[in-house]
Amino acid sequence: MFIRKKLADDKKMGVAVAICLLAIAALALAFQFWPQRKPNLAMAYYSDDDGQTWFKDSAFRVAPFDHDGKTAVMAEIYTYDNGGKQFCAYLAKYTDDIKKRLENAIAEAQAKGQPLGSVSLYNQREFLNTGTMVKLPGSKNSWIPFNDPRAAPIFSIHSPDGSVVDEAFVY
Repeated sequence: MFIRKKLADDKKMGVAVAICLLAIAALALAFQFWPQRKPNLAMAYYSDDDGQTWFKDSAFRVAPFDHDGKTAVMAEIYTYDNGGKQFCAYLAKYTDDIKKRLENAIAEAQAKGQPLGSVSLYNQREFLNTGTMVKLPGSKNSWIPFNDPRAAPIFSIHSPDGSVVDEAFVY
């Protein structure tokens, strides 16, 4: 009751409150409809220096591959510090057999004029899990099969400073 009477008596105060409420409503609408950054799933990160640096290229590159005279592998990049910093969580590559099969399937899709995303091998989880090798950046350890129990600690993602990991970074 007191607030309504105060606003009725003081017209300037009433107008100021109305403007503030309109501004809050406008901000709420802006946040609701503001376009979000969406990952570009046609791109992926790769590293040719054991995860120290990385570069973006087509997600349909079959790692390992030659990049400026060095061997490039997939790099899983995450952010931390509220998106302010990035790091390579782990590296991945395909076995020779899987690499050859993927390259053949991609070449066949290209020859038929089909989009690379139509290659069915990319949707076969078991195929990729058995043919993918992983390792931590900078580790002297050899590559471990993706589905090997020894790989589990690799997928326990921690930022370099121990802070909370924000998200996978694919833009």
